[in-house]
Amino acid sequence: MKFECIVKQGHKGAGKYNEYKLYIYAQNILDAFKIAKNKKSVKKGKSYQFGQNIISIKPAIN
Repeated sequence: MKFECIVKQGHKGAGKYNEYKLYIYAQNILDAFKIAKNKKSVKKGKSYQFGQNIISIKPAIN
């Protein structure tokens, strides 16, 4: 299934971010959440380990 994820993108320590849209293929929404959280351009840090870097996830409409 294809999911549309909107995530925070930016430097780890700056506190500033841009919204970034990703399209992810996963079995379910929890797998999509895990994949989106570990992508290269997604904001990382202590508070973001628990999902604060993910703004929204929804099934993509083709």
